[in-house]
Amino acid sequence: IMGDWAAGYMMTTLGLEPGVGFGYAPSPGTSGMFIWLSDSFGHPVGAPNPAVTDAWLTVLGSVEGQNAFNPLKGSIPARIDAVGAAPDLYNTYLQDAAADWASNDLAGSLAHGVAANERFMNDFNEVMNIFLASGDANATVQAMQAVCLQDAACGF
Repeated sequence: IMGDWAAGYMMTTLGLEPGVGFGYAPSPGTSGMFIWLSDSFGHPVGAPNPAVTDAWLTVLGSVEGQNAFNPLKGSIPARIDAVGAAPDLYNTYLQDAAADWASNDLAGSLAHGVAANERFMNDFNEVMNIFLASGDANATVQAMQAVCLQDAACGF
C-alpha cells in the first residue's frame, strides 16, 4: 500500500499512465474514506533570506504553483480552484483522487503524524512488534489503551 507519491513516481519518472501502466484502489476496508496528509513548506525562523522564502511560499500557494507541483508529485492540490483552472493537467488518477477528497469522509494519516503525535507512533509501533512476536490480542489491546492514554492521543 503506497501513497500518491507512488503514482507521481510512476507517472512522472516512469511515464506510465494510470489504469494502463499501473492500477490504483483504496486500501482494504477504507471504502468511503480518504486517508490524507499534507505536504507542507514552512517559513524557517531566522532564515537568511526571508524575502526569498516569502516569494517561494507565495508561488507554492498560488494556483500556478500548485498546478506545476501537484501533477508531477501525483497529488491533488490544496487549493480547490486549482484543478478547475487547468483540468488537462490532472489525469484519471488525480481526477478520481480529487472526487474522492470531495465526497468521502476524511481521515488523517496515522503513519504520517496527522492523526497522532510522534511519541504515540513510536509506542504504537513497539506494541505492534510485541503483538507480532506474541500473538496475544488481549495484551495488545490493553497495551494500546495504555499507550493511547499515556501519549494523550485518544481523544477521550
